[in-house]
Parts: sequence; structure tokens; C-alpha cells
Amino acid sequence: MESRQLPNIISTTGLAVTTTLSILASLMIATTPVLLIYLLNRQPISKTPTKKDIQRINKLELAMEVAKEEMAEKRRTVFS
Repeated sequence: MESRQLPNIISTTGLAVTTTLSILASLMIATTPVLLIYLLNRQPISKTPTKKDIQRINKLELAMEVAKEEMAEKRRTVFS
């Protein structure tokens, strides 16, 4: 009787682990761009953009492109 219950416990545990990992991956995909924008955009840009402001804007645009590519890759690998 115990041998019949063991596979059920293992499959239930596997399902719980898979569900947890899927939820964590979804949260990671959803929060990455928000955190990245927050970190890069902490200082306001002045009315007349300086060289430093332009560099920050360029870094932000590049980071957004990288984040989009990473999110697309994560979606392909996690949900396939």
C-alpha cells in the first residue's frame, strides 16, 4: 500500500516545485525592466541636457533593449 502512495507524493512534490519555479520566473520577467529603469533613472534630467544626461539616456535605451531581448529569451526557455 505504501508503494502505491509514494509515486503520488513524488508527483505532487514535482508539480509544486514546477509551479513555484514558474511563478518565480514570471515575477523575474515582470520586474526586471521596472528595476532597471528605476536604477538608471534616479536623478532627474536637467532642462538643458548635459553630456552626462545624454550618456545616461543612451545607457537607459541600451538597457531597455537588452531587457527586451532577455525577457523574450526567458519566455522562450521558461514557458516552452
